[in-house]
Amino acid sequence: MCFDGVSQDARYQELVSEFPLMSIHDDHSYRTAIEILDRLFILDKKRTRGELEYFRALARIAFRYEQSTGMCGQPQQNVEEKAIA
Repeated sequence: MCFDGVSQDARYQELVSEFPLMSIHDDHSYRTAIEILDRLFILDKKRTRGELEYFRALARIAFRYEQSTGMCGQPQQNVEEKAIA
């Protein structure tokens, strides 16, 4: 799958290899995602298109996890609702 050359970006491929863009289901994976987001956020150089797209996608995934666990001040879903999502 290619999004305007993003998947051809070598840095994007490195990031996906390090932490695939999949749903987060536990705190360990969430912390790993946040560490990667932090690293990308503080880059001194201009980000590649792949880095930027990866950052955006991972941020959305992390936010969904935060919502599902009640980290963002939203009510926590019960276990049955999480299984459906």
